[in-house]
Amino acid sequence: MNKLKNLLLYDASNYIHIVILVVLYYISRTTYIGWVLLVPEVVFLFKKSKNILVYALIIIALINIRIIVNERNSSRIDFPINGKVQEVYDDHFILRSNINYLCYYDHIEELKPGMIIEITGTYIDTDTYNIIHTFDYDLFLKSKNISQVVNVIESTTIKNTFSFYIIKYKINDYINNNFEQQTASFLKLFVLGDNELDDHLYQSTTKLGITHLFAVSGMHIAIIIGFLRNSLKRFNITKESSSYIIIIFLVFLNIITGFKVSIIRASCLVFGITINRRMNLILTRTDILAFIFIIFLLINPYSIYSLGFQLSFLISISIIMGDYLFKDDNQIKSLLKITLLATAISSPITLEVNNEIGLIFLLSNLFFILFVSYIFLPSSYFVIFIPKFSDVYAFIINIFIKATEVFLKINQVVEFNFPTIIHKLLFYFCIYMLIATYKNTKKMILYVILLIAICLGSLYLNYPTNRFVRFLDVFQGDAIHIHDNKCDMLIDTGDYDNYDNLIHYLKGNNTYEIDILLITHFHSDHYGELEDLINNLNIKKIYLNSDYQGITNYQVIDEGYCFECGTSKFQVLSANTSDENENNNSIVLYGLIGGNKYLFTGDIEAEVEREIVDKYNLSIDVLKVAHHGSNTSSIENFINETSGEIAIISVGKNNSYDLPNKNVLKLLETYDYQAFRTDESGSITIYYCEILDLSIIELYQKQKRNRYILWNV
Repeated sequence: MNKLKNLLLYDASNYIHIVILVVLYYISRTTYIGWVLLVPEVVFLFKKSKNILVYALIIIALINIRIIVNERNSSRIDFPINGKVQEVYDDHFILRSNINYLCYYDHIEELKPGMIIEITGTYIDTDTYNIIHTFDYDLFLKSKNISQVVNVIESTTIKNTFSFYIIKYKINDYINNNFEQQTASFLKLFVLGDNELDDHLYQSTTKLGITHLFAVSGMHIAIIIGFLRNSLKRFNITKESSSYIIIIFLVFLNIITGFKVSIIRASCLVFGITINRRMNLILTRTDILAFIFIIFLLINPYSIYSLGFQLSFLISISIIMGDYLFKDDNQIKSLLKITLLATAISSPITLEVNNEIGLIFLLSNLFFILFVSYIFLPSSYFVIFIPKFSDVYAFIINIFIKATEVFLKINQVVEFNFPTIIHKLLFYFCIYMLIATYKNTKKMILYVILLIAICLGSLYLNYPTNRFVRFLDVFQGDAIHIHDNKCDMLIDTGDYDNYDNLIHYLKGNNTYEIDILLITHFHSDHYGELEDLINNLNIKKIYLNSDYQGITNYQVIDEGYCFECGTSKFQVLSANTSDENENNNSIVLYGLIGGNKYLFTGDIEAEVEREIVDKYNLSIDVLKVAHHGSNTSSIENFINETSGEIAIISVGKNNSYDLPNKNVLKLLETYDYQAFRTDESGSITIYYCEILDLSIIELYQKQKRNRYILWNV
């Protein structure tokens, strides 16, 4: 024990470098920039602290082993499946077996935590669009330690056993039975950590930048612990006894909140500080936080991808490292500084999700943090024990809602995001340097100017090059983004999408205006997101192949119509042939982009392909293969006459149509096309680098490093 203690003391205050190295390793798994930053950190540790480097490498190796084991164990097994019910929600529950299952069930009222059950059902695919700035559902599930999603058809109870989750379940049931719906939703929020607020109120808090108040976190725990310590002190309870009481309370709080990341992190920090003081380890709070961080990742290596995990650790470590900025200030001034620091540190993460920020976040946070700390949170615990005061609590809720409405009226929301990891890293560098040079006015001004330049660069240098064509992975559908200098054009939108991935992709790149939106034809996999795009973005021009009742201010275009987007030029070769088969009514578009000739074919079939070959002498470079590679299209004469180099097939992974057709792939190979498929390569982008006079093909897949292929060199 003494040897371990001495070893810990030897490297005290340096353990944060393990966290830095591990984080850089995670970044390097998906981007080459991670390697650029990882190598200098390794060299630095090799020279300054070999022990820390060895520890970090061992931990990275263990994390890799955990990832491999998790991947092997997460494969699907045959039904029936036996397991123990953990948490139960309104329409789904978590089943613990050899792995964790997220189970949707129509008769959820039959289940309680602790039940051992046998289920039969069907697996639900959790594939995610391989598009940057979009929600990764598969990774989200892994971060929650869930390996498979199941639609339960039948459930049979084998026996009942005890589970800590039953305590939360009983409290939840008690709240539902004793309070009105709105009151119950706020009590669950502040006591159980479950957000069941209506969407309108939640969106309002997002615009005001106060959603962090709706997650039971370190701030809430600090308030509760402060209240407990003051109360115990008044009863002359010793510090040692108070520490034990607080630890017992934190254990109970973890149980009733379902062991949420932010609660566990804050609780472990309190435990760590207590142990550190008792054993005289003289470890810093950043050291303790580093140990907690590592333990989390060793338990679940995917927890680092959880939004709550990222915000919880990032904000905590920033406040700990920057505590000298506000330790001598009064409460209001200190609160303002902490809010500003926390907002700045968290903004690259929250902007990636929300794509907007309210400009009065300082004022709104000052009011609502004080309101929650001194009124809302204490009254939540009070009223849950004494329901007779629920009317008073309802009045407090009403004040809260009215206050959000008042702040919303004076709030100005700015849509913004840091579009690339380079923008994000430069932003964090500036924030770090601002903290480090807090008392040096000249240097602070310099870094503020640099910070403004980074924000402006995020708006105006939001894409890697001035011109590109991107075939977006929208599963079994088409969506093509053409960017030429200041012009943005979309060809089709993909199918209906509850996650609004196309909108998040565009807003994530600070693109809020589409110059041209062209719908090739009216099949849902090509125009499904049309109305959502119109409602969320400024669309200047809409080109359709025929009239559509759902919208106004559009133009029906016919064969021969020409238009431009930036310096790129387009001509319609076919449109609305009055065929009963809507595929053959697709707008076929010939484009000259970056010196290359493109043919965008929609879903045309053999008949239209023959007509195009007969009418036009086509010689192209890039072919968007018609109808997702179906054998109803891509006839040999058409493929031969177009004589291109690159063929793009937009197709869904494991689709029920078994596309692309094998004969079509063989035909493309016969005529020397290099075929790229969205189901295998994700989103496919052809960049035009004018300075270097070359074209680069980028293949983007989530959780993989991008692949690049030089073309036309």
